[in-house]
Amino acid sequence: MAELSVQDVFGGEDLLIKLLADLDEVFPQRTPTPDDSLSKLMFEAGQRNVIDYLYSLTDNVLLP
Repeated sequence: MAELSVQDVFGGEDLLIKLLADLDEVFPQRTPTPDDSLSKLMFEAGQRNVIDYLYSLTDNVLLP
């Protein structure tokens, strides 16, 4: 598999860092409460899964 650079994937390191910081702020990881419905838990888990996926991409690209 060819190695990708940050530029190839995200268009630059600064954009990636800002994007992940913004997503972390808007969709923070939180501890569920007993009052949360199953659908709310599943929805929020899906949101965080996208952010976690983007973080995993940063582990697989070469930073300049």
